[in-house]
Amino acid sequence: MPIIGTYIIFITRMVAAASLVGMILPIVPGYHKQVAIVVVSLVSAAAVISLGVILFQDVSAGLNNVLSAWCRDILEMLSIIFGAIIGAGGHMRNRKKRTPA
Repeated sequence: MPIIGTYIIFITRMVAAASLVGMILPIVPGYHKQVAIVVVSLVSAAAVISLGVILFQDVSAGLNNVLSAWCRDILEMLSIIFGAIIGAGGHMRNRKKRTPA
């Protein structure tokens, strides 16, 4: 996989996770910090579970997945986790700036 494709995968997964978390947090009127922690945990768990499912499918099919494919899968998982954290942090920072007078 070319290097530019790796950056595209990383950025798009990160933006998708950040926007998902950023859209869920304003729905809950109170407890933003607790909801942010729960949502980031759920998104991170989903990313890790999806990597586990890919591993299970490769092992059960008897495939020897090449290193570049595993690097791509791990990169997708990490980008989703980082994106969720960045989305929650960005939402909490914007919320602190918008305190009512």
